[in-house]
Amino acid sequence: MRLRRALLGCAAATTFALGSACSVFGGGSNEPTPVVQIVNGTPVLVGTPTPGDVNYVRGLCRAINSYVSRIENATEEDPTLFADQPRLLEVAAPILRDFYEDLDDADPPGDLDDFHEALVNRVRQISRDADDGRLSAAEELSRFAEGVPNPPEQIQARMAGASEVLPECTAFGVDNLFGITEAE
Repeated sequence: MRLRRALLGCAAATTFALGSACSVFGGGSNEPTPVVQIVNGTPVLVGTPTPGDVNYVRGLCRAINSYVSRIENATEEDPTLFADQPRLLEVAAPILRDFYEDLDDADPPGDLDDFHEALVNRVRQISRDADDGRLSAAEELSRFAEGVPNPPEQIQARMAGASEVLPECTAFGVDNLFGITEAE
């Protein structure tokens, strides 16, 4: 249960990070561009997210859902897993490897390239550390957004708007991954 809360917390941090590092406008294509306005200090998405934004958010939500689900399943199969650090790392390493590959498959809008690369590299490093037995605490499995630079709030609002149209982003509380955005 502690890990699940930590994973959800990291998912929320990733969402916050994602919502903070790109331009106000859509993913750098010729698609219709949503506009983010600041209303009472809060970014508000006006219009609909671009197909590129929705596609990227879908990829992130699916990757996170798969990761959380696989960790939970492993814990259900072996309730003592978190008490045995070497065994935990042995089980977690391939799950983390798949997680970073799933994240890497997500196609970010152009203004999220740097964020996406940093997120994938962070998860890749955690996977390598788990594989080499170098993670010092189970909580590190949930800190996948730590050190990843945050996109601007306007981007957070865009990504939040995209997550609102995707059922994939409601599993495990991942609907909060990109924050809560008001729609006009």
